[in-house]
Order: sequence, then structure tokens, then C-alpha cells
Amino acid sequence: MFIRSRRDIIDGSTGRRWALDANDGVMTTTGAIQGFMGAGADMTTVSFAAAIVLITGALSLAAGTFAELAQERGHQRRAVERQQVLLARSPEEEFSDLEEHYSNLGLDAPLAKQVATQLTQRNALAAHLETDLGLLDPPPPAWQPWWGGFLTVLGFISGALPLTVTVLLVSEDVRAVASISVVVICLTMSGVVAWASGSGTAGRAIARSLLTGLFVAVVAFSAGLLLEAIDQFVPQIDVNRNN
Repeated sequence: MFIRSRRDIIDGSTGRRWALDANDGVMTTTGAIQGFMGAGADMTTVSFAAAIVLITGALSLAAGTFAELAQERGHQRRAVERQQVLLARSPEEEFSDLEEHYSNLGLDAPLAKQVATQLTQRNALAAHLETDLGLLDPPPPAWQPWWGGFLTVLGFISGALPLTVTVLLVSEDVRAVASISVVVICLTMSGVVAWASGSGTAGRAIARSLLTGLFVAVVAFSAGLLLEAIDQFVPQIDVNRNN
């Protein structure tokens, strides 16, 4: 069976979400590693930093996704409950609102009334949720925010783990080249997935992913160099010194 389009390769929203989370993983880890290396940290410190960023970055991003989805689910549930109360309290007024909605869309009065009548008879609540609030589906189940957070963790780790493993396991004489290669490969893959999910053209998606990631690496390394230079001129303060 032939693939008819890129949308047959991967689900759009899932692919775009993974690409964003993976990019976060790559760029956050790259930024931390390059920053510490620019500041002159030894490889033990850099390795610990990479591992810590992998863990805390994934958890913090997952927490944000969970909070966002849970808040959206709560909003939808409150909207449904509010609409149910309105339908029970004043069904005639709600029917008139539905009829007026379709009249405003350009239907003549008899046809607008017919459409409103059929939709009300079929599912009045769904009709009003769609026309008034733009909700086409019922609120997601309670596990959906947890599942979204879990997928975010997987996306972040898939971007951060390759570079972290490279820093931890590759010998020092080839670590720099290997790290850059891993970053380029990961960013290219996330760009391909973003394109396959419907995000512009392949070349632009890959270029955007590479340029943003490499920009973060350069800025972080430069910031580390700056801090290292400042450290050479700022007197060290002994916090344990007795007054």
C-alpha cells in the first residue's frame, strides 16, 4: 500500500508535540553542557550537569504539560455543566440562540429553524457546545493529562538522552566531535518529524530546527566563557570566613 501523503506517515498533533518536546530536550541539554564547558568545568561536572538536566528538564516539562491539559479539561467540564443548566432553565431561549446562530451564517429563517430543530432533537447539548464554545468533542477523560505528561517525558528524554549518553560514555579525545554530530542528527530528526506532521516544507523545518539548536549552543558556550572570564577578575569570597 502506497503512502499517499506525509500525513499518512504520522499523526499531525502527536508528531508536532514530540518534535517540540524533543527539541526542548536537545537544546536544554546542549545549552547546559556547552555552558559548563565554556566556563571551564571538568568533564565530571559536565556529566553530572547533563544527567541532572535530563531528569529535572523532563519532569518540569511534564508538570507543565499536565497542568495545561488539566486546566483545559476543567474549563471544558465547567462549560458543559453551565450549558446543561442553561438548557434545563430556558430551553426556548437557547433554541432561539441556536436558530439565530445559523441565521447569522447566511441561512434563511425557515432553513435556520429547521437546522436548529434537527440539531436540538438529535443532541441539544452538543449543538450548543459547538456553536457557542467551539467544542466538537466531550471533555477528555481524567487520565488524559497524565498521559500527556508521560508523552512529554518520552519526547524530552528522546532528545536529551543521546547527547547525555555521548557525554558520559565517549572518550574525551572524540567527545566534542561526537557531541556535535549527535546534536545535528537529533535536531535533523526532529525537523523531519515536524515536516511529516505538516509543519511547512522539509528543508525549512530541518533548517529551523538546526539553526535554533545551534544558536542555543553558541549562546550558552559564549555565556560560559564570559562567566569564566569574569571569575578571573572577581575576588573569591570565602563564605566560611569568620567575622
